Amino acid sequence: MKKILTTLLIFCSSYLFAETIFITNNKSEADLIVYVTNNRSEATSFVFITNNKSEAIRKSGAWFYTTNRSEAQLKVYYTNNRGEANTFVYFTLNRAESNK
Repeated sequence: MKKILTTLLIFCSSYLFAETIFITNNKSEADLIVYVTNNRSEATSFVFITNNKSEAIRKSGAWFYTTNRSEAQLKVYYTNNRGEANTFVYFTLNRAESNK
C-alpha cells in the first residue's frame, strides 16, 4: 500500500507543476483532481497563477490557464469534495511561495 501511495504521489507531483493548464468539467478526462484550500498547512502544493505563458516554467509552481484543450499539458478538474481530490492546492499571490 505504501508503494502505491508513493507512486501516486510522484505521478501527481509531475503533473502538478506542468506549465499550461486546461480546466475541464469532465472528471473522467482530468489528469488531476484538485481541491482548493485556504488553509496553507493542509495544502500539498502552492500554485501561482500567471497571465504570461512564458512565466509558467515547468516545475515552477506557476500555472498558465489556456482555453485550448490541445495546447494544455495538464487537464484539471476542480472539486468541492475533499475526498475525491488527489491534491490540495493553495493559490498564492507571491510567486516566490509557489512550488513549496
